[in-house]
Amino acid sequence: MNKLWVWIGIILVIGFIINYWMLIVGAVALYYGIKKLVKYSKEKKQQKALIAEQQQIIENQSSIEYKMERLLILTNNIDPNGYKRQLYKNKQQLDLRDYWYKYLDLRAKLILNDTPTYREEEVLHIMCDELLIRMDNLEIEVTDAVKKEFIEENLMPLLKDVVEIMEDISPVKTINMDAYRLLKANNH
Repeated sequence: MNKLWVWIGIILVIGFIINYWMLIVGAVALYYGIKKLVKYSKEKKQQKALIAEQQQIIENQSSIEYKMERLLILTNNIDPNGYKRQLYKNKQQLDLRDYWYKYLDLRAKLILNDTPTYREEEVLHIMCDELLIRMDNLEIEVTDAVKKEFIEENLMPLLKDVVEIMEDISPVKTINMDAYRLLKANNH
C-alpha cells in the first residue's frame, strides 16, 4: 500500500510538471534573471564608485597643492602639522615652504576679493609639472641634497617672482569700507 501511494505521488508530481512546465521554467528563469540583474547592478554601482574615487584621486593629484607638497617633500622641507604656517611673516630670509605659504595666503586674499589668480597658478603648474617629470624620470641615482638644490634653484626664484607679482595685484572687487564708515559716522 505504501508503494502505491509513492507511485501515485510520483504520477501526480509528473502530471503537475507536465501541465505547468511553462510556469515552472518561467519562474526559475525569472528567479535567475532577477538574481543576475541584482548582481549586475551591484557590480555597476561598485564600478561607478571606483571610477569616481579614481577621478577624485587624479583630480587631487593635478592640483597645485599636491604638486607643491610633493616637491617640498623631495626637498625634505616637511611641515606635517602646519605649525609654522604664519611664521614667514616674522622671518627675514624665506625658504621654499615660506614662499609657498605666502603664495597660498595671497591667493586666498585675492580669491576672497573676486580677483582671479589663474595666470600665476598656471605658471606654477607648468614649473611643478616640469620638475616632477624630471624627478620621476631620473635614470641615474641622485642624492636628496642634489634633488633639493635642483628644485630650490629652479622653483624658488619663480615662486618668489609670483609672490611679488601677486602682492602688487590690486583686488578687482574689494569690500566697500567707505559705505561702512559713512554708516558708522551717521550713527554717532
